[in-house]
Amino acid sequence: ETIQDAAGMSSSIDYTSEWPWHLYTPYGTTTFNYNEGPNQVAGGWYRWADITEPNGGHQIYGFTSESALLFNGTPWIPSPFPASLVPGNLPAGTMLETNTVNRLNSFHWDQHQAPNIGYNFGDFMTLTTNDMQKARLRHWLNYSEGMYPDFALSLEIAPSQDSDGSTLGQVTWFDYAGKPQGQNGEPGTQIQPSLIARKLPDGSTSYQSFTRNSFGLPTGVTTTYGTDNPALTRTYTLAYDP
Repeated sequence: ETIQDAAGMSSSIDYTSEWPWHLYTPYGTTTFNYNEGPNQVAGGWYRWADITEPNGGHQIYGFTSESALLFNGTPWIPSPFPASLVPGNLPAGTMLETNTVNRLNSFHWDQHQAPNIGYNFGDFMTLTTNDMQKARLRHWLNYSEGMYPDFALSLEIAPSQDSDGSTLGQVTWFDYAGKPQGQNGEPGTQIQPSLIARKLPDGSTSYQSFTRNSFGLPTGVTTTYGTDNPALTRTYTLAYDP
């Protein structure tokens, strides 16, 4: 398949088993390798892609449907998620998904992170907790009895700020309007978040909460600035021309 951009430069893609294999561009060739199958320990399934870019750099993407990788039987992400990392003082009706965070997770190591993890393609049990904390993790809400991800994020963990991956990155939580009662891990009726929240190092919570119209556009926004002090909370409304 050939692609031509607005400047008239052409690139092409070839495929293996319906997946991109090579991307040929004027800047060089990008190669894609894949591995997928049953989870090696926990059941469920996984899918991984190792991307080699023209400059020789690597990026690695991964997804697991069940436990977020286990090392000698111990999950990297505990479930339920540690209460010390869960925001508090949130709006009434908030339904953060904290009990199955070790499932339905995707990972990404970029060109800076991928060369510095103990990784053999197809053998993910070589990864350590520090290796995992170097990745950006995204945990997804589920549908179809929990086996497949929805298109809405439940939480995101940023890559560790330490080069050795010794500490967990910033955790950001998301919530959505219209979740079924008591089903915190299921999607809501609106794909745009009703809440974005973070637990800060001083133990306080910073968040934005939203009301939205049927198009997903915000009609009201409340923002706190991290000290759980009402004096540092701002609320405003938005209206749109018909």
